[in-house]
Amino acid sequence: MLASKKNYFASQNCQLLYKILEDDINNRFQTNISNNGNCKQKLQTTMKRLYTENPNTGLIDLNKKTILELAPIFYQMIQTQNVQQLHKIEVDPAKKDSASREREVFSRSLPEFVDLRPQHNTEKLSIESNFEKINQERQPPKAPPTPKFNDTSKGLDQELTPDEMLKQISTLQQQRELDNQKIFPDSKYKESDTPEFKKFQQQLTQFTETQKQLSEKKNLELSQKIEDKAKNTEELLSSTSNGGSIDSNNVESLPVQKNISVQIKPQSSSIDGVLPEMTPGSTEHALLERNMVDRELSSQIYDPKLLQEDQQKFTTDLQNKLDKKDHIHVHEPGDHIQKTSNPTREVKYLLEVNSMDRDITIDPQHRYNFQVSLGSTSDTWKRVALYENSPTVPATKEQAERGERGFNNGGSGWRWGETGEQFPKYDPSKPPGNIVGYESIRENSTRGAKVYRDFKNVSQIELLQLVLPSEFIWDPTRLSDSNADYQNDLLQYPFLLVHIEELDGVYISTNKNVTTAFGKIVFEKDWSSDRSRYRNSFVRFGPSSKEAIKRFIPAPLASLNKLTISLLTPQGQRLRYDNDISPIKNIVFSDPPLSSGILNDADISGNNRFIKITLKEYVNSQMFNNTRKINIREYSTTLDEGEEKTTTLHNFESFIQRDQGHHIITTEASGGASCIANRMVDTIYIQSKGSISRLTGLWESEWSDTEVTSLSGLLEDEDGGGYVYNMTHQCHISFRITQLEEDVSSIPVKMV
Repeated sequence: MLASKKNYFASQNCQLLYKILEDDINNRFQTNISNNGNCKQKLQTTMKRLYTENPNTGLIDLNKKTILELAPIFYQMIQTQNVQQLHKIEVDPAKKDSASREREVFSRSLPEFVDLRPQHNTEKLSIESNFEKINQERQPPKAPPTPKFNDTSKGLDQELTPDEMLKQISTLQQQRELDNQKIFPDSKYKESDTPEFKKFQQQLTQFTETQKQLSEKKNLELSQKIEDKAKNTEELLSSTSNGGSIDSNNVESLPVQKNISVQIKPQSSSIDGVLPEMTPGSTEHALLERNMVDRELSSQIYDPKLLQEDQQKFTTDLQNKLDKKDHIHVHEPGDHIQKTSNPTREVKYLLEVNSMDRDITIDPQHRYNFQVSLGSTSDTWKRVALYENSPTVPATKEQAERGERGFNNGGSGWRWGETGEQFPKYDPSKPPGNIVGYESIRENSTRGAKVYRDFKNVSQIELLQLVLPSEFIWDPTRLSDSNADYQNDLLQYPFLLVHIEELDGVYISTNKNVTTAFGKIVFEKDWSSDRSRYRNSFVRFGPSSKEAIKRFIPAPLASLNKLTISLLTPQGQRLRYDNDISPIKNIVFSDPPLSSGILNDADISGNNRFIKITLKEYVNSQMFNNTRKINIREYSTTLDEGEEKTTTLHNFESFIQRDQGHHIITTEASGGASCIANRMVDTIYIQSKGSISRLTGLWESEWSDTEVTSLSGLLEDEDGGGYVYNMTHQCHISFRITQLEEDVSSIPVKMV
């Protein structure tokens, strides 16, 4: 095909050539040609000259010649510009007048004075002092002397006073701290392996054992002394109570200290004056008092009646306190709920659910019955290695977003953009080779409708409204084909039920279907572009009691992971109408038949304006007609052996699966008029990529005849994947979720 002047000098072609040259020079030499404004002018001049010299050359060949000729010229222009900027021509100083030279010389500032003379220390130090100082610096610091416990006034075999014991322990702790501060030459040397630490542990253990033995010995002696004194006192008391006299000779023979004076009081067991030298609060005094109390208790005679009265009094007092709830905590309902120290606040979130986002690979899921995942794990990006002998080239941004690898590595091979290295095409007979780099490919975590936000500590869930498509049912028994033959089936019920599997019902009803339902909805409003059978029409439903709220009392719901939503009839049956999706059998370039009403005009047909989509099953023409919009998902062309996924095919698949969808131009049934009479079709026509020119008023396709021919060869198979969705026939549900969150409003914020 010869290159027309209009196509060659089109702004898109000029921008494409400039972009190719700019990227190539930048990748090869890290030089940006956009810094030189003369490059674009040179591009236009060269294109005019080459078109004049090669008027019969094709557009692709002419573009190649343009790139090959301009690439070295642009690089030379940039290099020349850089050299001129680095070496600017200055004015010859000889041409300046003498006055100018004098002004220039005297205007220069003098450099600061820098003293380059060596500095000497004026302090006179002797050789001996210098040697001594250096020797001390080189020697490691000496460890402090280990304390000698045997040098104290009292040995280890003598009992220490509390002050002396604290002093000894303090000395040991100080010694340990000094040992910890010691710097060892080996960083792996442990403190517990040092000889000083082992010696310290040995001394501390010996000291502890000695003090323990002395304490036990002292306690034994003290106990024996107290028993002897108590025995002597008891003998004195017994002799006095029998009317006898105390003989001085007998008293002297008792093993009691001579300065003890005993005073006998009639009918008293007190012996406060027996040991006057005991200090109140001492160990001796405490043991003696305990011995006295034990003897007094053993001599008492208890009355069972008094014990019973005391027990009855205790029971009565306890019952009175329980009745008054005084000083005794009584558990109230809700005491088992954990109380947090931080205050909380209620935060409301609006959740919008669209049935089109459901997972269609699960058969039971329908637009009136599907599942929504809450708090789903976000999609991850997987690093995939690229080898020297790679079967695919690096993926484009769109391919990586969809989780796909790049095109097949054929033809002239591929180039790694990060290093600019060129690699040959894939050879299956050779090993993969070395890893050149890595590319990131999206990996979907979960399919279907999902929300990436976690919902925890949920206090309530509220159903706000539902927007449902009108479900017109055609009566085939009527001979006429008027609008009266089509009725909105959703409006034949007094109400509909919303059931959520993960939540209990909010109603108390005689009907079990209402009892288990999350909400009962009624008709509120409808609207339509045209109320005929083939026009888009929608119905809004809302809660019958103006609210459908599930509250979690007394404790909030810990977490909410998913919502399995179903719309039911009052009898508990799930709503089920014609499918709003259909699998794709094949997609090709083709014009609609004359019976569809499309004009057989040269500007309408025969110029790659229409795309034909053949489905694997029949669908209702009420669902798929020329007033509806469709969306195509998961479509991928099946390639035969030897075929490669070209850039043109990639662009075609991206256009087919664009987010804004496609308008249905017309439909057709491969089974003939009988299928159409039953309102069933299996073929859909949409418009190709292009637009009507404002200059000529004619249709202009963005794909050339050559590209369409190559695409037709790749699209000829009838085993393509993907699904057709009816975008305008879906359910939209609105929720309000309230969860408890920590109240941070009281935290002070510093304004910058």
